[in-house]
Amino acid sequence: LHCCKNQLRVEGLNANKTSHLTIMVEVFEVAPSIFMVELQRAAGDTSEYNTVVSNYCSKLDDIIFKFPIEKGKSRISRSSMC
Repeated sequence: LHCCKNQLRVEGLNANKTSHLTIMVEVFEVAPSIFMVELQRAAGDTSEYNTVVSNYCSKLDDIIFKFPIEKGKSRISRSSMC
């Protein structure tokens, strides 16, 4: 775990300890009560990253704002947006 200004770098091994995954996390304050969190894969396996992001988004699903046109789209078609 590394921190620099408003960025956080999270590093770790996957469950079977065969590869590393590094994710950059950046938090932006859009308004006093609204924040945007950006997750970006810095290093490691893309499929492992997609699994982590999907798990992260599913746990926060009830507090994540979604535009009405995006509600019917699958997570894959929306890229890595939650």
